[in-house]
Amino acid sequence: MTKELRDQSAHAAAAVVGLLPLAFAPGALTGAWAGFCMGVVRELTEEGEISLPALRRALRSRLDLTFWTLGGLLAGAAA
Repeated sequence: MTKELRDQSAHAAAAVVGLLPLAFAPGALTGAWAGFCMGVVRELTEEGEISLPALRRALRSRLDLTFWTLGGLLAGAAA
């Protein structure tokens, strides 16, 4: 239960951090931030473990995170 609670809390926190700025400042840079945050969550949960070492590994997925960020940038620019 503790692992599940930590996992789901991380998902909710990531959604707030990634998407709340869109409510206040929509645009390309905010979209890029949201895309980056979504990519980090995806890479982190792909590991199957929510921890600081897993976050460090997720942040080293530079190519994947670059394209998540690019997708967010394009979506934000179109909004």
